[in-house]
Amino acid sequence: VPSRDRRPVRLPPLALIEEAASRARAGAGLPGAPGGESRRVASSAPDLDEAFARVAGALGEERPGQIEMARAVQRALDEGRVAILEAGTGTGKSLAYLVPAVLHSLRTGERIVVSTHTKNLQDQLFRKETPLLEEILALDARAERLLGRDNYLCSRGIVSHASSLMDGSRGAGLAFALYASVAGDEGTFEALGRLPAGPDARAIAAPPRCPMNACGLAGRCPLLRARARAREAGILFVNPALL
Repeated sequence: VPSRDRRPVRLPPLALIEEAASRARAGAGLPGAPGGESRRVASSAPDLDEAFARVAGALGEERPGQIEMARAVQRALDEGRVAILEAGTGTGKSLAYLVPAVLHSLRTGERIVVSTHTKNLQDQLFRKETPLLEEILALDARAERLLGRDNYLCSRGIVSHASSLMDGSRGAGLAFALYASVAGDEGTFEALGRLPAGPDARAIAAPPRCPMNACGLAGRCPLLRARARAREAGILFVNPALL
């Protein structure tokens, strides 16, 4: 990218930026860091009763209503039926459908899509309930989440904005590129946190009209990567708009 008053400056390769972010996560002990502790994977998944016995042992409470709801979910999954279930506050509904869903996915290899009405519930299931369940049952649920397009950063937009900044200040351009790299593998605005002064979020978000795989940076596109992970997931958390 040529500068107005100095020799041409080339933005560091995105691979270098990603490596810097990866090393930063490793140093901070954050999830997704190379060399970190891998998830324990059970040689075989427990049955439903055993799973809830472990859950009760870990959480110190057995909820009969939760187990009853879980069995209804399990029957619906096993028989390919529709089940409409309602339960009161305190039943433990999240684990009541999450446990049989995970066990069914592990047993059959099928993908289970969990659609939530709110993003807060989606975050709770993905970031809290599922990791807790994986820890208790010593298994890998292969869980992923898929957000709406405008939640993901656009690699092309980031490079374009960083290059524009470099026209005036090489340091400012590099600082922004490195700042954007903290979004990590997920590549979302949520992972990025508060934007620095300057760029409009729309300028660095995945655009409505996107060349997708035809883009020169498709291999590093957070949205395409998220969709690829979703295709391989055992449990996929989405919202109704994506169904």
